[in-house]
Amino acid sequence: MVMRAAPLLFRLLPACCRLAGAVAVLAAGLAPAGADTQAADPVPGYRVALPASYVVTPSQHPQNDKVLAIRSKTGMPRAANTDGTLCSAAFRQAPQNARLSQSAINRHLNGEAFRGVMRTTVGAAFTIERETPFTDSGVAGIEIIGTPKHGPGAAGTRIILAIAETPKGRSTLSCAVPASDLATALEALRAIRKAITIPK
Repeated sequence: MVMRAAPLLFRLLPACCRLAGAVAVLAAGLAPAGADTQAADPVPGYRVALPASYVVTPSQHPQNDKVLAIRSKTGMPRAANTDGTLCSAAFRQAPQNARLSQSAINRHLNGEAFRGVMRTTVGAAFTIERETPFTDSGVAGIEIIGTPKHGPGAAGTRIILAIAETPKGRSTLSCAVPASDLATALEALRAIRKAITIPK
């Protein structure tokens, strides 16, 4: 079953990376935070529970079912995006994943086949500096840090992506910070990742 399902998981990857590309070019692909979204929450189980020092507002992206824009009230970590958006958390539903167990999906995401496709796809928009596997609440994922290849201020920006997948779909956290702030911002950005609840 895992081998038959692999192409389904692969097909979701470009969508998450297109979102990351939007963040890399100063959130060009996202509607302004607070813009009109569906009255009913499209994915009620996908949420980010952050302290009061952050503001989380609905946004939109055509390749995802739910997008949340994250800003820091204190200005720390500093956002590279000119509109103040620090991160965007996005979820895309994948009904075809329903027949897979979480353990099977975890094995797939940790496999070299998936990593190879990911490097090729992400590498089209970013120079990948490092990738680090993680597991949050039993869900495996991959953290990617890279430099955008295009866009205003690209060389001085670092993008941090966190991609995770469940039988319900794929979560992508995309954050953009000044390159000089990366080392001090990572702990806070990883805390944001851990604050995301992904439907299982």
